[in-house]
Amino acid sequence: MEDLKSNLSEKSKRVYEYLRTDVAVTTYEIKRYSSPMDNTWVFEAASHLKGAHYSYLVMENSKKARTDEPPTELYADLRQFGVGVGWLYLNPETNEYEFEQILEPVRKIPDPENENDLLEHLAERLKPAHRTAFKNAIK
Repeated sequence: MEDLKSNLSEKSKRVYEYLRTDVAVTTYEIKRYSSPMDNTWVFEAASHLKGAHYSYLVMENSKKARTDEPPTELYADLRQFGVGVGWLYLNPETNEYEFEQILEPVRKIPDPENENDLLEHLAERLKPAHRTAFKNAIK
């Protein structure tokens, strides 16, 4: 029993190095556009909401002209989980990628530990110099 109390006590004292109240964490699950679209894409984007405030499913398409909308069955899942959706396409005039939002995500309030863990995981994937800049930017 003492070990359990010690574990709970340590967990309650944890310092969340990456948390700030004025930061909203937004994630993007980017998929190359192809037909048919798969609802597992939505589930992957929704899984980000464990530690993020907003999540988008982004479909990359090299062409500016997009003629297809996501299938209606995806919209039900997107709305159920509060995931936004948009297109990422290469603008031939500027030769830069642009993002076009189709559906706005719903703000979620993640558990502070999960939010910190997500940010820590992302920071660990950065090069050391970028990691330091990342930490300084969110402090």
